[in-house]
Amino acid sequence: MKPFNHRGETLVGIIVWVTIIAIVIGSIAKILSIQYVIEDDYVRNQTLTALQNNATNIVKKLDTSSISENEVFAMYKDSVNRKYLVMTGSNVEIYKYVDRQGTWVSNTGSFNDTIYTQLLTVDKNDSSLLRKQIIKGEIRELIRK
Repeated sequence: MKPFNHRGETLVGIIVWVTIIAIVIGSIAKILSIQYVIEDDYVRNQTLTALQNNATNIVKKLDTSSISENEVFAMYKDSVNRKYLVMTGSNVEIYKYVDRQGTWVSNTGSFNDTIYTQLLTVDKNDSSLLRKQIIKGEIRELIRK
Protein backbone atom coordinates (compact mmCIF):
# COMPACT_ATOMS: atom_id res chain seq x y z
CA MET A 1 0.00 0.00 0.00
CA LYS A 2 1.17 3.45 -0.91
CA PRO A 3 1.76 5.96 1.94
CA PHE A 4 -0.40 9.12 2.06
CA ASN A 5 1.07 12.46 1.22
CA HIS A 6 0.55 14.53 4.37
CA ARG A 7 1.30 17.77 2.59
CA GLY A 8 -1.53 17.13 0.13
CA GLU A 9 -3.95 16.35 2.94
CA THR A 10 -2.98 19.57 4.72
CA LEU A 11 -3.45 21.62 1.53
CA VAL A 12 -6.89 20.09 0.87
CA GLY A 13 -7.89 20.74 4.50
CA ILE A 14 -6.81 24.38 4.26
CA ILE A 15 -8.74 24.86 1.00
CA VAL A 16 -11.88 23.31 2.52
CA TRP A 17 -11.69 25.54 5.61
CA VAL A 18 -11.04 28.68 3.55
CA THR A 19 -14.06 27.81 1.38
CA ILE A 20 -16.27 27.30 4.45
CA ILE A 21 -15.10 30.59 5.98
CA ALA A 22 -15.70 32.41 2.66
CA ILE A 23 -19.25 31.02 2.48
CA VAL A 24 -19.95 32.09 6.09
CA ILE A 25 -18.56 35.60 5.53
CA GLY A 26 -20.52 35.91 2.27
CA SER A 27 -23.72 34.85 4.02
CA ILE A 28 -23.19 37.39 6.81
CA ALA A 29 -22.54 40.14 4.23
CA LYS A 30 -25.73 39.21 2.36
CA ILE A 31 -27.81 39.29 5.56
CA LEU A 32 -26.39 42.71 6.48
CA SER A 33 -27.08 43.99 2.98
CA ILE A 34 -30.71 42.84 3.14
CA GLN A 35 -31.07 44.41 6.59
CA TYR A 36 -29.77 47.74 5.26
CA VAL A 37 -32.23 47.72 2.34
CA ILE A 38 -35.15 46.92 4.67
CA GLU A 39 -34.13 49.65 7.12
CA ASP A 40 -33.68 52.19 4.30
CA ASP A 41 -37.15 51.40 2.89
CA TYR A 42 -38.67 51.70 6.37
CA VAL A 43 -37.08 55.10 7.01
CA ARG A 44 -38.15 56.34 3.57
CA ASN A 45 -41.77 55.21 4.09
CA GLN A 46 -41.91 56.68 7.61
CA THR A 47 -40.56 60.02 6.37
CA LEU A 48 -43.13 60.17 3.57
CA THR A 49 -45.93 59.27 5.98
CA ALA A 50 -44.81 61.90 8.51
CA LEU A 51 -44.60 64.58 5.81
CA GLN A 52 -48.06 63.65 4.52
CA ASN A 53 -49.61 63.69 8.00
CA ASN A 54 -47.95 66.99 8.90
CA ALA A 55 -49.12 68.60 5.67
CA THR A 56 -52.67 67.33 6.20
CA ASN A 57 -52.78 68.60 9.79
CA ILE A 58 -51.40 72.01 8.83
CA VAL A 59 -53.83 72.44 5.93
CA LYS A 60 -56.76 71.61 8.20
CA LYS A 61 -55.79 74.59 10.39
CA LEU A 62 -55.23 77.01 7.50
CA ASP A 63 -57.79 79.20 5.80
CA THR A 64 -58.38 77.42 2.49
CA SER A 65 -61.37 79.52 1.40
CA SER A 66 -59.36 81.14 -1.43
CA ILE A 67 -58.41 77.76 -2.91
CA SER A 68 -60.68 76.37 -5.59
CA GLU A 69 -61.73 72.77 -5.35
CA ASN A 70 -59.07 70.37 -6.66
CA GLU A 71 -56.64 73.24 -7.29
CA VAL A 72 -53.05 72.16 -6.78
CA PHE A 73 -51.20 74.13 -4.11
CA ALA A 74 -48.06 74.00 -1.99
CA MET A 75 -47.32 75.25 1.52
CA TYR A 76 -44.49 77.53 2.51
CA LYS A 77 -43.42 78.14 6.09
CA ASP A 78 -42.50 81.77 6.62
CA SER A 79 -39.78 81.41 9.24
CA VAL A 80 -39.79 85.13 10.08
CA ASN A 81 -43.50 85.37 10.92
CA ARG A 82 -43.79 81.67 11.85
CA LYS A 83 -46.84 81.18 9.67
CA TYR A 84 -47.66 78.79 6.88
CA LEU A 85 -48.61 80.36 3.58
CA VAL A 86 -50.49 78.64 0.78
CA MET A 87 -49.00 79.05 -2.68
CA THR A 88 -51.11 78.50 -5.79
CA GLY A 89 -50.76 79.10 -9.50
CA SER A 90 -47.24 79.67 -10.81
CA ASN A 91 -45.81 79.73 -7.26
CA VAL A 92 -46.57 76.02 -6.83
CA GLU A 93 -43.60 75.07 -8.99
CA ILE A 94 -41.24 77.19 -6.86
CA TYR A 95 -42.50 76.20 -3.39
CA LYS A 96 -43.16 72.49 -3.90
CA TYR A 97 -39.65 71.40 -2.84
CA VAL A 98 -39.20 70.59 0.85
CA ASP A 99 -36.71 68.72 3.04
CA ARG A 100 -37.52 65.91 5.45
CA GLN A 101 -38.76 68.42 8.08
CA GLY A 102 -41.11 70.08 5.58
CA THR A 103 -39.00 73.24 5.28
CA TRP A 104 -38.90 74.88 1.85
CA VAL A 105 -35.75 74.22 -0.19
CA SER A 106 -34.97 77.25 -2.35
CA ASN A 107 -31.91 75.93 -4.17
CA THR A 108 -32.37 72.28 -5.07
CA GLY A 109 -29.06 72.07 -6.91
CA SER A 110 -26.86 72.74 -3.90
CA PHE A 111 -28.99 71.09 -1.20
CA ASN A 112 -27.14 68.08 0.25
CA ASP A 113 -29.97 66.17 1.95
CA THR A 114 -32.99 64.40 0.45
CA ILE A 115 -35.52 66.66 -1.31
CA TYR A 116 -39.24 65.92 -1.53
CA THR A 117 -41.96 67.40 -3.73
CA GLN A 118 -45.19 68.34 -2.01
CA LEU A 119 -48.32 68.95 -4.07
CA LEU A 120 -51.70 69.11 -2.33
CA THR A 121 -55.35 69.54 -3.28
CA VAL A 122 -58.49 70.17 -1.22
CA ASP A 123 -61.80 68.46 -1.88
CA LYS A 124 -64.45 70.69 -0.25
CA ASN A 125 -67.53 68.84 -1.47
CA ASP A 126 -67.48 65.97 0.95
CA SER A 127 -70.76 64.06 0.87
CA SER A 128 -70.62 62.90 4.49
CA LEU A 129 -72.85 64.38 7.19
CA LEU A 130 -69.98 66.30 8.79
CA ARG A 131 -69.11 68.17 5.55
CA LYS A 132 -65.39 68.23 6.16
CA GLN A 133 -62.71 69.07 3.65
CA ILE A 134 -60.56 66.25 2.40
CA ILE A 135 -56.87 66.90 1.83
CA LYS A 136 -55.30 64.91 -0.95
CA GLY A 137 -51.60 65.08 -1.40
CA GLU A 138 -48.71 63.73 -3.27
CA ILE A 139 -45.35 63.79 -1.57
CA ARG A 140 -42.50 62.12 -3.42
CA GLU A 141 -38.79 61.77 -2.88
CA LEU A 142 -36.68 63.26 -5.65
CA ILE A 143 -34.04 60.96 -7.04
CA ARG A 144 -30.82 62.66 -8.12
CA LYS A 145 -28.77 61.40 -11.01
